[in-house]
Amino acid sequence: MDRKELAVRRFNEELNCCQAVVSAFCGEYGFDENTALRLAVGFGGGMGNVQDVCGAVTGGIMALGLICGGSFFDKRRVYEKSALFISEFNKENKSIRCLDLTGCDFSRPEGRKKYIVENVQANICSKCIRDSVIIIERLLKSR
Repeated sequence: MDRKELAVRRFNEELNCCQAVVSAFCGEYGFDENTALRLAVGFGGGMGNVQDVCGAVTGGIMALGLICGGSFFDKRRVYEKSALFISEFNKENKSIRCLDLTGCDFSRPEGRKKYIVENVQANICSKCIRDSVIIIERLLKSR
């Protein structure tokens, strides 16, 4: 199974969007998955489920930091890759905000119902997770 499908599978089974993206990169790059998942848990649903920056985006930035941030002093390199990542994700999806992407306000009963009825998890969130992984892989090739 390729990395993007692994991330989507993990999202559908147990993890939030941020955790799913980060977890897809842990094994191959030698990072402790349990620690990464614990760090990422609060970023799902657009940062604490408030639907701000998409968890697939924050997970992508976390993955880039783990992979490209060899030391504290590599932050400029991680910032550069993160900026490119955000730009490409935004170009592909027209936003990086969970609320804009899903069109569902999770704080309202109608929004939660719409999420289920319109199968937003499969139709939108899974696409964002795939896009995040694809963009990261592309950025890593251009190290």
